[in-house]
Amino acid sequence: MNFARLLAAAVPALAISLVPAAGCSATPRQPQAPEKPAVTLPLKATVWECASVNDLAITEGAAPTLEIAEDGKASGNSGVNRYGARADAEATGIRFTMVVSTRMAGPDERMKLEASFLAALERTRRFRIDGTLLTLMDEKGSVVATFLGHEPAPQPAAP
Repeated sequence: MNFARLLAAAVPALAISLVPAAGCSATPRQPQAPEKPAVTLPLKATVWECASVNDLAITEGAAPTLEIAEDGKASGNSGVNRYGARADAEATGIRFTMVVSTRMAGPDERMKLEASFLAALERTRRFRIDGTLLTLMDEKGSVVATFLGHEPAPQPAAP
């Protein structure tokens, strides 16, 4: 069989294989809106790791954290130091008061992040939780910090 005959036989078969089968669509599927996360974490009893604060870059291993106990005591790492505060939260309102921290020195970049983080806590008046994302906002509704949450590791039972 010469090449011309082989090509003449192959072209119609190729054309038929490219036609969509009945009931199939040749148009691509439209992307689905992301589903709501299966779990929405609670404000309290969650470990929140800061993802952004006042548009400052957060380097790996330096992310401030926030944990709010059931009794309203807030604590965590502010970048270099440990801090504590009182968190008064109701519905979508929250206020951090009596913010105190240790006073160790660190690299300038982390000290700047820490100062910005603690100032953001003091300006916070509202919050919103979407699944595992916590957003803190000031009284005007401007975002001051965002956090990604995860459940704390279980504590071992007392003997």
